[in-house]
Amino acid sequence: MGQLFYYLLLSGVIGPYLREYPWLIGTAVIVYLLRRRLPDPYLYFRTANRIRHLKLQVAQNPDNAIARRDLASVWLQRKRPRRAIPLLVEARARARDSAEIAYLLALAYVRAGDPEAALPLCIEAAEREPKLRYGEIFLVAGIALGELGRNPEAEDSLLRFLKINASSVEGWVRLARSRRLQSDSEGASAALLGAVEAFNQSPSFRRRRELGWYLRAKLRLA
Repeated sequence: MGQLFYYLLLSGVIGPYLREYPWLIGTAVIVYLLRRRLPDPYLYFRTANRIRHLKLQVAQNPDNAIARRDLASVWLQRKRPRRAIPLLVEARARARDSAEIAYLLALAYVRAGDPEAALPLCIEAAEREPKLRYGEIFLVAGIALGELGRNPEAEDSLLRFLKINASSVEGWVRLARSRRLQSDSEGASAALLGAVEAFNQSPSFRRRRELGWYLRAKLRLA
């Protein structure tokens, strides 16, 4: 929501100049296409003080696994998984039994484009605490397996996730993709309908967060 407000504000500021400087339109298109990789400007400013505070804690206490975990979580929010990975590796060395740190490190590896490294961490976290964050470790595992082309296993993992969190629109859409890649068009359509139903039954705050996944489901059904 903060990112949307920022870009609307920006368009209002540069709008009068578009006719005079048409190259700005091309720039705006590029920014839009890369929006998933660009940091949220609102989030950037909102988390700046927290990052400074956590960096100080990490520097002051080499054994502070919690500060490393929390700082890595902020970097993941900012779409900077490669910055999160070394912090989580350090935190994991200090808190080996933490399912949450294993989950976050798996998530960071997936977002950094290394699904193979994520899988052992997914298994570990799922064995320790399968319902952590409403079962999201199974979602991460499903994404990793899908990126590795192991679609039957990805489907199984996503079904495990949806059994815990049936209201996840993303989970249903990813399940549809996994089934479609296995030539299961009927199963894919059923999963897309599940995504639409989950969105319609979600509270407004969750709808804002999962609007993009809902639109994907609607486009696929169309």
